[in-house]
Amino acid sequence: MVSVCPLFIETIFGALSSLMSVIILLTLVSLSIALFFLGAFIWNIRKGQYDDEEGDSIRILFDQPKDDTPSPHS
Repeated sequence: MVSVCPLFIETIFGALSSLMSVIILLTLVSLSIALFFLGAFIWNIRKGQYDDEEGDSIRILFDQPKDDTPSPHS
């Protein structure tokens, strides 16, 4: 009975250390992906991606002036 208990404890701790290494690996991978997207976001801000304050969302509210020229599809 004494020889079974240390084997059981060793098996449990072996499984926990394996699980902990997977958790650490997944944490590092998820942090790497998050840092990549944060870097891409900061890069887009510096390049002026979001500088168009009166873009399509505002332009759609105003009417376009009508042309007197006939359209080619009529």
